[in-house]
Amino acid sequence: FYLGYCQYKLGKISACQTLENFSTNYAGHPLCYNAAVICANAMVTAGKIDEAIKQSCLALSLAKNETEKENAVLLTAALYEDSGNKESAIAVLAPYAKQSSDFGIRCKYKTALLYAGAGKLNEADKLFYEITQKHSASKFAEESCYRRAELFYSAGKYENAVKRFEDYKNLYPKGNFYEIVLFYSADSKKNLKKTSDAILAYELLLAEYPASTYAYSALRNLA
Repeated sequence: FYLGYCQYKLGKISACQTLENFSTNYAGHPLCYNAAVICANAMVTAGKIDEAIKQSCLALSLAKNETEKENAVLLTAALYEDSGNKESAIAVLAPYAKQSSDFGIRCKYKTALLYAGAGKLNEADKLFYEITQKHSASKFAEESCYRRAELFYSAGKYENAVKRFEDYKNLYPKGNFYEIVLFYSADSKKNLKKTSDAILAYELLLAEYPASTYAYSALRNLA
């Protein structure tokens, strides 16, 4: 194990084979979980994403406690996502995304992002909404509220976007995304040909954030 670990730290591709051999030859050894995780990362460095997924799945099966299991779940989901297999990433997260624990909420948030990346707007919106409503004290709640609106804005569905931007403004006045929400909300109204509403929204942005990075675009759209 330690030979493979040293090879990995030195950036040697040979770490892959060494750690894989360790897990095979010493099945049941307490360090097999660690070997599988490190081997997965070594495989990624070597550009062997499919082999990396096999090792992360092995780590998941070997996890001895909740911390190890959670780390293996996130690693496996990330690897599937990087390989372009979002459906498998979602499947890995699914059992945990149903839980109301901090980790469960994190998995639900990650699943929503995966749905968004796959173009499944309604599925993503539903999960973001659940986080906002059922887990309002979570660190993911505010960003989920924002992501709901951004999701539809990016897809050009401005009517839906405006409604969700308004939800964000009502729930999180002066929140972390308030500035960008003001701009995107104004831009959505402009795209909907709601000129008067758009003008008021751009003017609100400029009044609230005169030095905003969106000030130039707002002024240009008002000209």
